[in-house]
Amino acid sequence: MTVADIYVAVPLVQLFQTTLDNGFRKAVPNFSSWIEAFLKVPEVVARLGNVKLCSKVIKPTLNEKKKEEAPKPVAAPKKAEKPATTGEDDDDEVEKKPSGKNPLDLLPPTKFILPEFKTFFVNLGDKKATDGMTNFFENYDPEGYSLWYTRYEKYDGEGVLLYQTSNLMNGFLQRMDDKFRNYSFSLLAILGEEPSLDIEGVWLFRGKTIPQEMLDHPQFEYYTKRELDVKKEEDRKLISDFWCAKAEVSTINGLKVQECKMFK
Repeated sequence: MTVADIYVAVPLVQLFQTTLDNGFRKAVPNFSSWIEAFLKVPEVVARLGNVKLCSKVIKPTLNEKKKEEAPKPVAAPKKAEKPATTGEDDDDEVEKKPSGKNPLDLLPPTKFILPEFKTFFVNLGDKKATDGMTNFFENYDPEGYSLWYTRYEKYDGEGVLLYQTSNLMNGFLQRMDDKFRNYSFSLLAILGEEPSLDIEGVWLFRGKTIPQEMLDHPQFEYYTKRELDVKKEEDRKLISDFWCAKAEVSTINGLKVQECKMFK
C-alpha cells in the first residue's frame, strides 16, 4: 500500500457506503477489488473501522420531503385573493408542519431523569460502586429505559494489539451523534490481554428498544447485543462491573480491563 492508495481511497469510503452499490462494483471489478483489499488492511480497519459497502443506493429521503414541501409557498398568495374563509385550511397547514422533536421525546414520562443521574454518578469518584449503583437500581425505570450488553465481533487480525483495539473503540464512540447523549449512557471497555482483546460494554437507552440513532451507526451492526434485566443478579453485577470499571485495575468476567471510556 502506498500514500497514493490512501489519498485516493479514503475520500471514496463514504461513496461506497451510500452510493456505489453492487451494480456499480460489478461493472468495475478491478477497482472494486482494490477498494475492498484496502479496507481489509489491519491499519485501515484500526482507523476507519469495519466499513460495510452498500448493496443498494441509499435514497435521500430527507431531500424528497423538502421537494414535496417546496410548492407550499407558491400556493400561499392565491389564498389571499380568495374571499374570507373559516381558517380551516390554515389549521391544516399548521398540523402538517413537522414537530422537529426526537421520537424519544414523545415517549410517556418517566420517573428516572437521566441527566440528573449522569451528573450524580460521574462525580461520585470511588463511590460509584456503592452509592452510585444503589441510586441507579432504586430509581431505574424499566418502562422508560432499557439496558443492553454489547460485544464487538472481531475480524481476523483484530484484537491483537492494544493500540489498534483502542483506536477501534474510540473511533466507534467518535462516530456517535452528540445529541444522542441526551438519551443514552454507557461505558465501553477493552478486556483481556494481547493478542486476545475484546471490546464490550453496557448501554442504557431511552425507550424499551434500541433507538434508531444507534441502529444507524455504521459500526453498530458489528456488535452482538443482549438485553439485560435488573431483576437478575448476574445482570445487575454486569452493569455495575462495567459502569464502575477502572483501567488496569478492574476485572470483568475474569478479564482485565485494559482501557475504558464513558459515553455520557
